[in-house]
Amino acid sequence: MKPNLDFDIFSDLYWLRLADYSDWNIIEDKPSIVEITIPGYSNPVTHYFDKYKTNGFNSITLKLNCQGDCTDVDKVPLPDGIYTVKLIGSPSKFNKERYYLKTDQFQLDLDRIIVDSFSKGCYSDIDVMTTEIEVLIKGAESHLRQGIIKEASYLFDLAVKMLNKLKDCSC
Repeated sequence: MKPNLDFDIFSDLYWLRLADYSDWNIIEDKPSIVEITIPGYSNPVTHYFDKYKTNGFNSITLKLNCQGDCTDVDKVPLPDGIYTVKLIGSPSKFNKERYYLKTDQFQLDLDRIIVDSFSKGCYSDIDVMTTEIEVLIKGAESHLRQGIIKEASYLFDLAVKMLNKLKDCSC
């Protein structure tokens, strides 16, 4: 029987998690790896992948804030943006690649702006712009699911620029 590799991606500010739902079949006893390409990087970080489990990756395991011996190093938030994740079995012809738009810090920043605008009684001053930002994020996610990576990246970048404008405004 042919293996069927499948996984979901979840994140928070500090972690990228891959939940394995694969049917490994004839390669169940063979090693597997995962390659994760971080937004803004061209080379992936490679790790062994634990089958049938949720594998977690942070700034230390993804080598964002240290190289070599990483003892006594604190985790830092993972960057938002488009991640490329490729799960690879052995032999490597059995693989599955996914793209993931991580927006954890972005969402926290947007949440803070919205909460502050309600506190100040000026939500109506930013509601059009926040709606447009949310539509841009949904558009980026939709394009990503359709495999239109360049457009997804463009839409996310637009949303980031609009968010930064909102940060600079005081309603």
